[in-house]
Amino acid sequence: MEPERALDAIVVLGCPVSRDGRASSSLTRRAALGVSLFLSGRAPRVVFSGGVTRRGLPSEAAAAAETARGLGLPDTAIALEDRSHSTEENARLVAELLGHAARIVIVTDDYHVRRARWIFGPHFAHGAS
Repeated sequence: MEPERALDAIVVLGCPVSRDGRASSSLTRRAALGVSLFLSGRAPRVVFSGGVTRRGLPSEAAAAAETARGLGLPDTAIALEDRSHSTEENARLVAELLGHAARIVIVTDDYHVRRARWIFGPHFAHGAS
């Protein structure tokens, strides 16, 4: 993570929801880190990104947000991007939601960090950390 600076949002990227409709263990870890960053004052809002991957289940964004609420994230700090089905769509739709000048930090798993930064970078004037 880069040194602390003013950020506009913490962006938590989705991953598949469990068959019971709750956040998977990976999505729970991502949501928890997003909440931790919010509670430490890194940004005033958390965007949960990810669409529906299994019919009849909530979107990845909704499942992550529900987990985050349970960890103390207030509704006023939550924004949902629940239409995307790929990292490219995550980036494009989050940029539309926040604006291209927004300063963001991305929360995802280690194996996905480099790809997420590469894909999000062109969508934001300040890149993505």
